[in-house]
Amino acid sequence: MTPKIKFCALAAVIVFAFVFIRNNGFVGSLIAAAISFVFFYLILIYAQKKNPKEYDEFMNKFK
Repeated sequence: MTPKIKFCALAAVIVFAFVFIRNNGFVGSLIAAAISFVFFYLILIYAQKKNPKEYDEFMNKFK
């Protein structure tokens, strides 16, 4: 797994747990996690294009 996917998966798991604890049900939590995964992935793609040096430093933490 690439660091980008690891980071997005971690964010999606956190969102899933938070939404599930708030009693939105399992399916609602999965939908929220999927949306957050895509959202964070798009943010990382934008960050990589906008500022590659800082992006690389940040992603080194997830290797």
